[in-house]
Amino acid sequence: MSNEKLLQTSFFKTKTASTPIKKVGSFDQLATKLDANTYMTEMNGVKFKVGHKRPHWKQFSYQYPEQLSYKERVIQILENIITKLRKS
Repeated sequence: MSNEKLLQTSFFKTKTASTPIKKVGSFDQLATKLDANTYMTEMNGVKFKVGHKRPHWKQFSYQYPEQLSYKERVIQILENIITKLRKS
């Protein structure tokens, strides 16, 4: 992590509640205005890994013939979610 990123992260964590903050957004995405030029965005949700690319590879894993294609992998993920939802 770069020093700049570390400073930004610690700045957001140490911001006090007494500072006036304007919050705009829905439940899934929340944008908070910290001052005239600074915003903080928070997002809630689910993220799925469809493929990956290693440094020495020329393409993503789903582009290789022995792997599921991008579309097939997304369908597999969605079918697993539907199955879990039906069971709960």
